[in-house]
Amino acid sequence: MTARRTKGRSKRAPTRKSAARFKTKARPKSRRAPAKRASVEATNIVLARRFLDAVSRADIDAIVAAYAPGGTCWTAGSMPISGTYGVDQVAGAARGVLTVFPEGLRFTIHALTAQGERVAIEAESFGKHVSGKIYNNKYHFLMRARGGKIVEWREYMDTMHANDVLCGGLPPAN
Repeated sequence: MTARRTKGRSKRAPTRKSAARFKTKARPKSRRAPAKRASVEATNIVLARRFLDAVSRADIDAIVAAYAPGGTCWTAGSMPISGTYGVDQVAGAARGVLTVFPEGLRFTIHALTAQGERVAIEAESFGKHVSGKIYNNKYHFLMRARGGKIVEWREYMDTMHANDVLCGGLPPAN
C-alpha cells in the first residue's frame, strides 16, 4: 500500500475492499428539465392583473369572462352598491359603477401576494365622477381563483368615500 501526505497527516490509498464500502451510485447524465407549468400562484397573479386592467378599461365582457360559473363579487359596507353579486349580476353592477366615470376609472396595483388559490391585492383607484367629484379610493381585494377563473372577489375600501361619490351620500341599503 502506498501512503500520501495531506496537511501533515499520513493517509493510505484506499484498497479495493475499503473503496467498495464507500461506493456511491453514479449520477445520471444531466438532462434538460421538462418545461414547467406556471405555478397556481403565478397564474392567479396574472389573472388578477388582467382583471383589474379590464376594470380600468371598463371592458364589461372581459370582466364577466374572468368569472367562473357560480362566481361571486362581494362589496363591503352598507351602501346601495354593497352586497354579494352572482356572475349573472356582475355585468350590470360593473356597468352601473363604471359608466359614471366618463374619463375612466383607473386602478393602480401597489402590491400582490398569492398563496394557492388566493391573491391579496392592494390597489388604488382614481377617476372623475360625472358629478365632478374626484374618486380616489384605496382597496384591499381578495380574489379566489380556480382553473384560471375567479370564483370569489371580495372588495374592501373606504366605504364612506365610496358612498359619498358613487352613491351621492344616499343612506345605507336595507
